[in-house]
Amino acid sequence: MKLKKIIEIIKLLILSLSFAVLMSLFWTVDYYIYVDLVINVLFFVSIINIVYVFIYENIIMKNRNFPAMATICGIWFGFLKFAEIYSLFMDAGVVSHREFLIVVTVITLIFLGFYIYRTFIQSFKIKTDIRIRPYAMIVLSFISAIFIGTILLFLPVSRAAGAPPLSLVDSLFTATSAVCVTGLIVVDTGTYFSQFGQIVILGLIQIGALGIMTFAGFFTLFLGEKMSLYSKITTRHALNDIGASVTTKFIRAIIFTTFIIEIIGAGLLFIEFRKHFPLGEAIYTSVFHSISAFCNAGFSIYSDSVTAFVSNPLINIVMMLLIIIGGLGFFVILNVLNVIKKKKRRISLHTRIVVMTSIFLVIIGAVVFFLLEYNNILAEKSIGESVLVSFFSSVTTRTAGFNTVDFSSAKGVTLFFIVVLMFIGASPGSTGGGIKTTTFTTIALTAYNTLRGRPMVRFFGREFPVKVIRKAIVMFFISITWVTVISIVIGSIEDFDMMRVLFETVSAFGTVGLSTGITSDLSNLSKILITITMFAGRVGFFTLMLSLGFEKRTEIRRPEEKVIIG
Repeated sequence: MKLKKIIEIIKLLILSLSFAVLMSLFWTVDYYIYVDLVINVLFFVSIINIVYVFIYENIIMKNRNFPAMATICGIWFGFLKFAEIYSLFMDAGVVSHREFLIVVTVITLIFLGFYIYRTFIQSFKIKTDIRIRPYAMIVLSFISAIFIGTILLFLPVSRAAGAPPLSLVDSLFTATSAVCVTGLIVVDTGTYFSQFGQIVILGLIQIGALGIMTFAGFFTLFLGEKMSLYSKITTRHALNDIGASVTTKFIRAIIFTTFIIEIIGAGLLFIEFRKHFPLGEAIYTSVFHSISAFCNAGFSIYSDSVTAFVSNPLINIVMMLLIIIGGLGFFVILNVLNVIKKKKRRISLHTRIVVMTSIFLVIIGAVVFFLLEYNNILAEKSIGESVLVSFFSSVTTRTAGFNTVDFSSAKGVTLFFIVVLMFIGASPGSTGGGIKTTTFTTIALTAYNTLRGRPMVRFFGREFPVKVIRKAIVMFFISITWVTVISIVIGSIEDFDMMRVLFETVSAFGTVGLSTGITSDLSNLSKILITITMFAGRVGFFTLMLSLGFEKRTEIRRPEEKVIIG
C-alpha cells in the first residue's frame, strides 16, 4: 500500500473520530472536555493537508492542485481555535448559551462532513460527477452567505459592550437583510453592533449585492485559473443570462466598476464627513455609507439614518447618485461606458428603457411626494430643502432605504404611493429588488398597445418578444399575490395598522428597507415571514422556481378557441 494512501486513510479515521465526538455533544455534555482537543487536531490536520498539497503535489509532482476543502475547513477550525468559542461558553463542564453552541457545532459538522467526503473520494479514487443545477447553486450561495452571516452576528464579539444577546431569529433577520441588501433592522446598527459586527454587515452587503457567484468567478480569474464551463453557465444565470463568451470580461468589469464607484463616492462623502468627525471616523463613515448606498442596502451607522444631513446638498446628491447608479444595473452602466469608449455603436434597448423609466419614476415620485407632504413633513422646511427631501425620498423609496425624514409621520396616501414605488423597485442586474423597471414598462406598454388595438408591443422601433411580455405579466402576478398573502397573514398576527403592515411587506419584497417603525416589534413568526420575503425579493421568483426543477418542457400545441375578456 502506497504511503500517500496510508496517510489519506489515517486522516479519514481522525476526521471520522472527530465527527463522532462532536455528534455526541447533542445528547450529552460529558465530552465537552474533549472539544478543544478535537478542534486543535482538526486545525492542524487541515494545515498539514494544505502544506502537503502545495509542497508535494504542486512543487514535487508538478500537479496544479489547490486544497480548497482543506483551506475552507482550516479557516473555520482556526477561527474556533483562536477565538476559543467553546471555552468561552463553558464553565466547569456546565454549558451556557447552549443554543449558540449547537449552531456552531452544526456548522462544524457540515464542514467536517464535506471534508470527510472529499477525503474518502480521494483515498479510494472514486469518480464523481455531481452537478447542482445552476439556478439551485445561485440560491444555495445566498443561503450559505445568510447562514454564515447569522452565526457571525450571533457572536458576542459582534455586539457592542453591554448590549444584550441577539436571538437567533433576529440574527437571521439582520443577516438576510444585509445579504439581500434590504436595510430593515430589528436592532440599531450603529449602537447595538460593535465595529466588528458592522464590518460583518458591510461585507454581507457587498457580497449580497454583487452575488457570490460573481465573487467566486473573480477570484478564480485572479488566481490565474480558467473558469470551467459549469462555472460560466452558473455565473451567466446569476448575471441574468448574459452570453457565456463574455462572462469573464463582464465579471472583471463588474468588480472593478463597483469598487471604483464606491471609492469615488466615499471620497466625496469624506469631504463633508471630515467636517463633523475625526479623521478615522470620517473615513469609516464615508466608506460604510458609500458601499451601503451604491449597493442600495439602506444600512446606516446612525440611529436616524441620514436625517441629520437633511439640508446638506453634497451628502444628499452624492448618495442619490450612488443609489441611482447602483439601481440602474451593471448592464446599463457597462453599456453606457462601452458606448463612450466607442466599443459599442449604440445604446441598447434595455438601457434606454431602464434610464427613461428611472428618470420618469424619480421625477414623478419627487413631484407627488412634494405635493402630498408639503403641509405635513415639509411644512417647516424651506422650498430648497423641500425639493431636496422630495427628490431624495423619491430615489431612496425605490430600493435604497435611506431616509432624511421620518416616514412614520407621513400621510396614509403618501405611504401608499411609496408602496407603489417600492413594488416597482430597481432594474435587472442591479443591487435592488422589486418587480424591476423593465417589468413595469413592459406591462405598461402592453396595456397601451392593447388598448390601441396593436397586436405587437413596440418601443424605439423594436418589438418585444412574446415570451418577454408573458414573463413580465407572470412576474407581476406572482409578486402581487405574494405581497398580498404575506400582508394578510402578518396583519392577522400583529396588532398594527394594515397600511403599515403592507408598507413593511413591500419594503422587504422590494429590498428597500424603509419602515414606519414596526420592525423590531414584530413577533418571531412575522419576522420569519419578512425574512423569507426579503430572500424571495432579492433572488427572484423565477430563479427560485427554476432551482426547484421547474424547467421548460416541449409542449404539444392544441386547437385555439376564443375567450371573452372584459
